[in-house]
Amino acid sequence: MHSDDTPKEYQPDGADVERIELECKELERMEAALRSAESLASLMDSRFSVPGTDIRLGLDTLIGLIPGIGDTIGLGVSGYIISRAVQIGVPKPKLTLMAMNVFLDWSIGLIPLIGDIFDWGWKANNRNAHIMRSYFNQHIRGENAPGNPNSDSQKRVDLARRLRDSGDDGAR
Repeated sequence: MHSDDTPKEYQPDGADVERIELECKELERMEAALRSAESLASLMDSRFSVPGTDIRLGLDTLIGLIPGIGDTIGLGVSGYIISRAVQIGVPKPKLTLMAMNVFLDWSIGLIPLIGDIFDWGWKANNRNAHIMRSYFNQHIRGENAPGNPNSDSQKRVDLARRLRDSGDDGAR
């Protein structure tokens, strides 16, 4: 039996379904931008291991061996990773921290040998990818965000998709 004061299950209308689908597409776009930044950061900072050791390094360490030019090439790649952070909405204070990581990596990297050793240990790109992932997990995929299977919004997304797939727009 159902009385008028009992809350009904959420039933999205056609506009809700459209809005939720757009939110899902945007979330997927942001996730793809984050994954590409993480993959590039790994390639630049830690993709390869030195055989017989636990030492991980990336292309940034190798190209950094070319005086001046190598570190500047690495700077360009790091800038691209920051641009991906802008794409997913990382706030300015975190973007500033990311830029400082890159600047420190680049400026010390210009010092022969010392810079190469520093670059191997600092791994600015991995640090920045971690900042991006932390922001994304806390603020984009937070407790009540699409993607969290227990969130209200994810339940609405699932319901909207079921209705769309069944041909029912939820209008009564």
